[in-house]
Amino acid sequence: MIDEKEKIRKRILRALEEQSPQERRKRSTLIKEKLFRSKEYKAARVILFYLSMEGEVQTDEMIEAALKKKKRVAVPMTFVKERKLICAELDNLKGLVLGPYGIRLPRKIKEIPAKEIDLVIVPGVAYDKGLNRLGRGAGYYDRFLKKVAAGVPKIGLAFKLQVLKRLPSLSHDVPVTRLISA
Repeated sequence: MIDEKEKIRKRILRALEEQSPQERRKRSTLIKEKLFRSKEYKAARVILFYLSMEGEVQTDEMIEAALKKKKRVAVPMTFVKERKLICAELDNLKGLVLGPYGIRLPRKIKEIPAKEIDLVIVPGVAYDKGLNRLGRGAGYYDRFLKKVAAGVPKIGLAFKLQVLKRLPSLSHDVPVTRLISA
């Protein structure tokens, strides 16, 4: 099953690289509009967003708009040695630095406890109709999502090319509660 996951991961990552920047921007904007209309987003006061990497659904505009709406925004910080994520508060997108895996991070770490998060925006390489998620393979989000309170919505953002009929899933994989795609 791990080989099957890796084949899917490589295929989708290649397709994401081939998507034009214009198409990525257009679809990211549509996804942002759908997210901001959702009851989960409207009700949330503290949101964990991911800082998007090349090829992913772009989250910078979402983060800036959430901050303007006076929502507290957190982003994940990866601690490789401990193999864990923590939530770091983000006040703006200025002065970010590159961290492990080439992920942008805030310079100063002000941790927000996972129990304070009202909504988690989850990155993924691929999703399926059953809301299963395929990440990049290190398991950081699966471990982190198990610590988030049971009722907290976990929304995956994806381009249509990332949504498959079925993904292989293991017992430790944590599905999202909703998927927004365009």
